[in-house]
Parts: sequence; C-alpha cells; structure tokens
Amino acid sequence: MPLYHLLKETYAENTDVLVLRHSRNVARLMDAADLLVSKPGGLTSAEALAKGLPVIIISPLPGQEERNASFLIRHAVAERCDSIAQLPAQVSSFLSHPYKLKKFSAQAAGLAHPYASQDIAQYLLQFLSLFPAPAAVKM
Repeated sequence: MPLYHLLKETYAENTDVLVLRHSRNVARLMDAADLLVSKPGGLTSAEALAKGLPVIIISPLPGQEERNASFLIRHAVAERCDSIAQLPAQVSSFLSHPYKLKKFSAQAAGLAHPYASQDIAQYLLQFLSLFPAPAAVKM
C-alpha cells in the first residue's frame, strides 16, 4: 500500500493530522508547520532548511535521497523513522520537547543557503568582469 494511503487510513479519525498528497502551497504549509514528515528529496530538503523546519525522514529512495537523509541527520536537523508504527512516537517526542524542536530548527536555519543561486550568479558576474569583452565580429 502506498505511504499516502497508509497514512490517510491510519489517521482518518484524527483531526489533528492532515495527510497531503501534493500541494502548490508548500511554502505556506511549511510556514505554518512545526515539523515536517517527508521523504528527503532535494527541493523538499532545501525548502525545509530555508524555513528552519526540522524533518522526520520516512522512506528515502536509494541514491540521492539516502545521501540527503544522511546529511540532514548528521547535521542534527532530522531524524529517520524506519516504520510507520514508530511515526506517532517520534512526532510526539519532537512536539513534547520544545528544546529539541528549537534546537533542530536553529540547526536547520543555520545550514540553509536560501540565496545560493543569487550568490553563485553574483560570483560568476564578478569573475567574468576580470576578462575583457570579446571584440565584435564583423561579417
């Protein structure tokens, strides 16, 4: 059974839990959240860091998502959940320990590079300014 359906079924009676499939309002949802339960895809991980949002990692795919999970865990911004049965206890652990939540949030915000693309573009422009402009080619 896909994770979405399993979570939807498991938390059907719990009005405190909102299980979402896909949303175009990720930034707003992350602003409202205290904690993210997600796979560690590249964009999701970068957005969580930019929002200072701790993550409980569930079901990472082999390859890049596993490497993202290792990075986030190593930098104390995420924990891994190895089974759906453990998920409620892990979420409860975060939410009932404000110090832990605050620590992971601060670590995430400190690790974020929300303006990385602008910084790279500015660096490239400065680098290119070191070279003379090529002469115009006449045809």
